[in-house]
Amino acid sequence: MKKKLIKQGVKISPDTILDSFLEAVGSSGTLLLPLFNFDFTKGIPFDYKNTPSQMGILTEVARKHPNAIRTGHPIYSFAVIGNQSEKFREINNFSGYGEDSPFAILREMNGKIAVLDLPDQNSMTFYHHIEEMNCVSYRYHKTFTGEYTDLNGCKELRMYGLFVRNIEAGVITHVNPAGELM
Repeated sequence: MKKKLIKQGVKISPDTILDSFLEAVGSSGTLLLPLFNFDFTKGIPFDYKNTPSQMGILTEVARKHPNAIRTGHPIYSFAVIGNQSEKFREINNFSGYGEDSPFAILREMNGKIAVLDLPDQNSMTFYHHIEEMNCVSYRYHKTFTGEYTDLNGCKELRMYGLFVRNIEAGVITHVNPAGELM
């Protein structure tokens, strides 16, 4: 398909791809793209306006989109664009996958998840939301504290959590078989 579009003179860029997604969901749809960045877990400050996505150029383009709303978790934030984006405006959830997270809202909205050219192992963070909602025994809550700069530029120390796997107990994540079942 890409070669066909290039032959037709269409220039494919991350902006073009994002625009095509927004066109596909239409005026009644809402698009969420992951802006995950793991620097906060290493003590690196988070800046709501400027901390980039580590999930690829398409997500970074979405972060900078003029209509995007960014959710507030410094590790697992999202760019949200579209009809239901206001539901996400004030989200600043403590736990990355918790009951007050964008994952929970996506579930409540009966949202759909699309993945581009990645196996479930590298793309299905939603599984961790389900694990947290079911309080699985092989994960536990871990907190991270660091400097957080909010939307208004105010800096303060904040604490956020993740429901992490228990590496010391030998827990590994292997979700590809679940994806194959679905």
